[in-house]
Amino acid sequence: MQKFILILACSFCFACNNSSSDASQSTSDSVRTKTSFTWTREDERQFLSDCIDHAKDTHGEDTAYIYCNCVLRQVKEDYPNLDSASAILVDSVQAAKYTDKCQ
Repeated sequence: MQKFILILACSFCFACNNSSSDASQSTSDSVRTKTSFTWTREDERQFLSDCIDHAKDTHGEDTAYIYCNCVLRQVKEDYPNLDSASAILVDSVQAAKYTDKCQ
C-alpha cells in the first residue's frame, strides 16, 4: 500500500507540472455521478499525508494541504474507495484530470 500511495503522489506531482489549459472538458466531467464515500479514514489520511509530502515541495505546505484535499474530494466523487481508484490514478494523464481543477 505504501508503494501505491507513493506512486499516486508522484503521479499527482507530475500531472501538476504537465497540466495544460485545454478548454475542451469532457462531458463526463459535467455529468459526473456521485458515489457514496466508502473510503476509510485511514485511506484518506494516508492519501493526504503522502500527497502533501510530495506537493509541498512545489506548492508550500499550506497550499499543498488545500490542493490535496481538493484532489481527494474529486477522486472520492468518482471512485467509492482507494482500491477502485488505483488504476486510474497511477496514469499521469488521467490523474491530471483531477489536479487541473485544483490549481
